Amino acid sequence: MRQSKRVEKIKDIPTEQTYLFDYQEILKKVSQAKQTDFWNLLSLSSGITSLLIFYQEYENLEGVNLKQQKQSLIGLISHYINQIAEKSSLFDGLAGVGFAINYISNNGKYYQKLLEQIDNRLRQNIERDLVNYKNEEYANPNELMMYVSGNAGVARYLMERESSEDWRIVEMILEVFYKALEQGWRVQPKYQFLESEKQYYLKGNINFGLAHGLLGPTTIMSLYQQRYPQNTRNAEKLQETYHFIKRYAQLRDEGLRWAIRYDLFRKEGSFILRNGWCYGENGIYNTLFLMGKVLSNQEICETAQKVIPSIIKDDYEKMGSPTFCHGFAGKANFFLLQYQRTKESIFLVKAEEEIDKILIVYNSENMFGFKDIEDNIDNTGERLTYWDNFGLLSGTVGVLLVLMEYCNIVNAGKIAEWNKIFLLT
Repeated sequence: MRQSKRVEKIKDIPTEQTYLFDYQEILKKVSQAKQTDFWNLLSLSSGITSLLIFYQEYENLEGVNLKQQKQSLIGLISHYINQIAEKSSLFDGLAGVGFAINYISNNGKYYQKLLEQIDNRLRQNIERDLVNYKNEEYANPNELMMYVSGNAGVARYLMERESSEDWRIVEMILEVFYKALEQGWRVQPKYQFLESEKQYYLKGNINFGLAHGLLGPTTIMSLYQQRYPQNTRNAEKLQETYHFIKRYAQLRDEGLRWAIRYDLFRKEGSFILRNGWCYGENGIYNTLFLMGKVLSNQEICETAQKVIPSIIKDDYEKMGSPTFCHGFAGKANFFLLQYQRTKESIFLVKAEEEIDKILIVYNSENMFGFKDIEDNIDNTGERLTYWDNFGLLSGTVGVLLVLMEYCNIVNAGKIAEWNKIFLLT
């Protein structure tokens, strides 16, 4: 397919999916959905908050004015914000709402009173949780580390706010990561994310994912080093983490690979069947790339480059969903980002292969245009489940952001700032 034709098809999608420009229509659709995997009204990952980022990028792409839609949505968020006052996470709590509002604030010109309220409550929540953690009263220390639902994601948001108070909280969060490194990044049996993990990994595991594993905290450490390059302690912790990650690499003909988890009982790794954003070599590469860059370490940069052949060949995937988290959109976005970094045409070609897969599964008659397609991990009933998901992580908004980013890049644009949400920049 020619680039011009691909761009035309992409730009047709939002004009067909008119519900995107009226949040009340979205709420109506969600209430009618029979198979919605995730839905939380103010969640950045699954709810309507992600619309703010979509509106900003659609304005940038098409030159339209969506100020009314933004303000209407901000009003709804302000009305319900107290309902998530105890939730801190980037993907399901206050940090995510803060990120989205800050994203459309015109470099801090608008919505500062609301953002300050969010930041103050976030700081209170995190300080409370970290005090409990030190006193060993916190129910799940692994929850503090995870990116999607823990403090790694909160730290990423606070880094965008740039106040001294926010950086103080980030440094408190880093201490949790340093302790995890000292303990070998081990996820204890009772604190594993899924029930199936608790049953299988009897002595716990080491999780090499970006969403739930050690790559999220490691990237936060790298971003902190980027901001404070003279911090030798953090630099040493990054070096230690690099050697830890490298220890579990496996060399195959096409390059380096990692298991998604290392079983501490069986002393073996569990390899993935798909290479998305949440798990896989994409996350390994981005983590090592950023680490090597901020440390100016040639060895780490070279190790990162050895991962690329595995990502390009990718002969072990079983992927059918168009979504960002574990589907075509996440892969396409990785290749777009790598194309921007290197200008090597192979990465644009690979991105277009994934984008064409997305366009094939688009159906204007679907509730949200795209469906999230999941393997049935319980092996009961049908092999695949088709979800009507709206949001950023596993739904239509995340897919559209990648498609719009492609349109921008082929017109000599830059990688969008929303990539920060996914720890890619």
